[in-house]
Amino acid sequence: MNPIYLYLLASFIAVFGLLISFKKMVSIMEDKLEKGESVTKSSFQKEYNKFFITAPMIEFIPILLIVFSFIQMEEWAPQITQNDVILPMILIIIILLFGVLNVFLIRRRIVSISNIDSASKNFINTTTFMGISLISSIPALSIIGLILHIS
Repeated sequence: MNPIYLYLLASFIAVFGLLISFKKMVSIMEDKLEKGESVTKSSFQKEYNKFFITAPMIEFIPILLIVFSFIQMEEWAPQITQNDVILPMILIIIILLFGVLNVFLIRRRIVSISNIDSASKNFINTTTFMGISLISSIPALSIIGLILHIS
């Protein structure tokens, strides 16, 4: 299989898997906020730990796909042109934008809940940017890998 498409597959699995896991964690946060509870790191530790345990499990297969693609780089390098890389790179960028946009939409939905104290808002912002960084890590590696394939 062409290693270029392994990068696309790795990005797809990572973004959608992490997005689903992030939505589960944030839905618990949203339920607590709707009940009027304050959400801080100490009160949300169990869900945070669960998310940080599932995130590496979700990213395991995409990392293997990226490593496998790097291994195949020598074999496929003479056959891959710039035109072969453009479509997968555009699709990876679209997948990345979809994931980041969804995280911001989730954040906006949570912040729109009335009567949220500033500590909870700070925690929501921290969680949002943590989710964005996790979601964008594998697509960033995939884009770098694609650029290396055409060099």
